[in-house]
Amino acid sequence: MKITLKIAKLQLLNLMYSPISWVVLMVFALYSGIQFTGGLESIHGFFKQRPDGMSLITNRLFTRDYYGYFFKMKELMFLFVPILTMGFISNEMNSGTIKLLYSSPLKIRNIVVGKYVAMLVFSLAIILVMAMAIIGAGFFIPGMDTGVTIAGLIGFFLLIATYSAVGLFMSSLSRYQIISGIATIAFLYVLDFLGGLAQDVPVLRDILYWLSISNHSTPALQGYMVSTNIFYFIIVSVLFLAFTVNKLHADRQNKKGKQKIRLQSAAYLCIAIVCIGIAAIPKLKVYGDMTETKMHTAHPGTQEILDQLKEDQLKVKFFGHVNSSDIRPSRRRLNERKFYSIYTRFLRDTEFEYQMFYAPVEWDSFKGEAKNYSPRKKAEMLAYYEGLDMNEIKDLNELDATDQEAIGMYEMDFGVLEKIIYKDQHVFLKRERDDVALDALEIDYATQFKTLIHSPYQVSFITGHKERSIKRAWEQDWNRMAKVWKHRSALINHGFIVNSRDITKGDIKEDTDILMILDPMIAYSEAELSKIKSYIDKGGNLLIAAEGKNSAFINPLLSLINVELQNSSILSDHTGRLGELCMGTVNKNAPGLLTDYGMHEIELPGASPLTYKEKDGFKVTPLLNTNGQQTSLAGQDQKESFTVALALERNKNGKQQKIVVVGDADFAADKVIMKNRRDPFTANTLFYKNIFRWFTAGEYPLLFEPNEGSDNKIIMSNAKEKVYKVIYIWIFPFAILFIGGFIFWRRRRM
Repeated sequence: MKITLKIAKLQLLNLMYSPISWVVLMVFALYSGIQFTGGLESIHGFFKQRPDGMSLITNRLFTRDYYGYFFKMKELMFLFVPILTMGFISNEMNSGTIKLLYSSPLKIRNIVVGKYVAMLVFSLAIILVMAMAIIGAGFFIPGMDTGVTIAGLIGFFLLIATYSAVGLFMSSLSRYQIISGIATIAFLYVLDFLGGLAQDVPVLRDILYWLSISNHSTPALQGYMVSTNIFYFIIVSVLFLAFTVNKLHADRQNKKGKQKIRLQSAAYLCIAIVCIGIAAIPKLKVYGDMTETKMHTAHPGTQEILDQLKEDQLKVKFFGHVNSSDIRPSRRRLNERKFYSIYTRFLRDTEFEYQMFYAPVEWDSFKGEAKNYSPRKKAEMLAYYEGLDMNEIKDLNELDATDQEAIGMYEMDFGVLEKIIYKDQHVFLKRERDDVALDALEIDYATQFKTLIHSPYQVSFITGHKERSIKRAWEQDWNRMAKVWKHRSALINHGFIVNSRDITKGDIKEDTDILMILDPMIAYSEAELSKIKSYIDKGGNLLIAAEGKNSAFINPLLSLINVELQNSSILSDHTGRLGELCMGTVNKNAPGLLTDYGMHEIELPGASPLTYKEKDGFKVTPLLNTNGQQTSLAGQDQKESFTVALALERNKNGKQQKIVVVGDADFAADKVIMKNRRDPFTANTLFYKNIFRWFTAGEYPLLFEPNEGSDNKIIMSNAKEKVYKVIYIWIFPFAILFIGGFIFWRRRRM
C-alpha cells in the first residue's frame, strides 16, 4: 500500500508540474464558466418575463437533458480525460523507463493502481471547478436543491474514474501518446452510444443496453442514484485496471504466456458482465432519489396504488402500427425506461411485451404505385427496409377482439397503445395528448393502475329529448369532457365509463353511479319523470345542467328536489362590455374537494339564476355565485349576485346522495373546453373534475398535490449577472493558468 501511494504521489507531482495539465484545467474552467453563465443568463431572462412561472430552477440549470450544465460538461470529458491519461504509460514505454520499472522490485499492479489513484486525486480539481459553479448558483437561487447537485458531482466523479481507467489501459497499448489518446476517445465514444446498437436483436439488446455508459451516467447527473449504475462504474474501472496489469505482464511473456494472459483477460470480461447482470437484477437494486421534490420517484399516492398491485405480476403489452417508429425494437427500451421506470421500481417483476400489426390507414409514407399496395404488402416492404421480422407483425384481424376494438377506438395510425394487465383485469392507455404536456403524465398512469383494483364509475348521459350529446363534436355538446381520449381531462381518462341511455326506451340501469341530464329541449313525460324520481329516491347521484330558455322543460324535473331555474339570462360587464358571458366564483364553503388548488372564476356563457328550498333532508350549498357588482338580469339595471350552481347532499339508504345543479349547460361544453385545450388545468376543467371527485368521495379523478420545490426564485440583477460572467469566464480560468504557470516557472528555476 505504501509503495502504491508513493507512486501515486510521484505521478500526481508529474501532473502538477506538467503545463498540459494546467492548460486542460484552465480550458475546462473556461468552458465551465461559459456554460454556467450562459445557462444562468437564459433562466434569468425567463424569470424576468414570468417571475411566477418558474420552479425547479436548480434542475433547469444543472440537470436538464442535453442543455443542463452537467450534460454540457460531460461532453468535454470525452476529450479532457484522454489528454490527461494518454501519457501515463506511453511515456514510460517511449522513454524506456518501463524497463527499469520491470526490473525493480515493484509489482506491476502497484504501478497501475498508483497512477490511477493519482488521476483520481487530480480529478478532484475538476470536481472543484464544477463545485465553484454550484456555490456561485447558491448565492442567487434561494432554497437551491443541493441534493441534486451533490448527486451530479458524485456521478461526474464516477464517470471520470471510469474514463481514467479506460485511458490508462489505452495508454498501455502504444508508446505513442497521440495514438493512445485517439484510441481512448474512440472507445469512449463507442461505449457511450453502445445502448443504441443492435436493438433489433433481442439477445444483444439487453446486453448492449447495460454495457452503455450513457445509460448509467444520465440518472446520476440528474440526481438519481441507483446501485446498478454505481456498481457499473466500479466494475468497469476495475476491469480496465485489470486489463492494464495483464497487458504489461503480457509484454514480458513469451507466446505461450501471452496466450494465457489473454484467456485470463477474457475471463475477467465475462466475470464483469456477469457482475453487471447480477447488479441489474430488479430485486437487488437500491434507489436513492436525491432531488428535493423526489422527481424520479412515484408520488406517494401512486405508491399506495402500486402497493396494492404487488399481489400479482403486472404485464404491459405495447401495440403499434408497423408505420409507427415508436414500436420498433430500437425504441423499446426507451418506452420502458421513459414511461415505466418510476413504477417498475416498486413493481420489479413487471413484464413487457410488444406487438406490431398492419391494417389500412388514412396516411402513410408510401407514394406513387406503392400507395395502392395492400396493407400486408406495405408491411412486408417496411419490414424489408427497416430490418423487421415479418413473423412478429400480425394482421389486425388476427388480434383478440378486445384489442381490435381498443385499436379502433384509439385511432392507431400512429403512436403506441398500452394494454396494462393485472390478474383478470386490463385497461388501455394511449399516451398522446393534445395539450402542452403532449404525453400521459404520472397521474394518468396512476389512474389506469387504480382502475385495475378499484372498478371505474358508470356515468350515464340521458338522451331522447334533444339533450347535449357526448357522441357529437358540436360546440354545445359535451363530447370532449366525456370521451375524447386525447383530452387529458376527459372522464374516460379518469376512472369513469361513460355511456348514453335513451330514457324513452327503458329504465335507468342499476349500475349507474352518476346520472347526467344536460339541457333537454323537450319536456319529459310523467313516466320518464317517474323513472328519474325512482333513481333519486334510491339515493342516486345526479348532475343537471340546463339553459334558462329551456326552463319549462327542466323545471318539472328540478321540482323533485325543490330547485327552480329562472327563465332569465344573467348579463355581466366584467369585460367592460355588457354580455351574457359571466363568471362564477367558487364558494369557499362548498362541500368536499370542490375548492381545489388552482381554482379560479368559472366561465358561464349564458347562465341563469337558480332558486331553492331545503327540503326532504337535503342540505343545499351554493357552489357558484356571480359578482354582485357586475351582474344583473336581462332587462334590469340593478346589480346583484346570483346563485348559478348548487350542491345538494343528504343521507339516503345508508349512503351519501349528491346532486349538482348548474344554471348553464355550456360550462363544460366543447366550445368552452376547446378554447383552452392546450392547457389542461383551466378553471372550467378543474371545476367539472372536482364535481366528479365529490361524487366519488375523492376516488376519481385522482388528485396529487404537486411538490413545487423551494428553488423557484432568482435573486439577481443585470449588473450582478455581468459580474458573474467576468468572474467565471475571465478571472477564475486565468487564475488557474497563472497558478500553473507560477508552479512550472518555480520548478524550472529549482
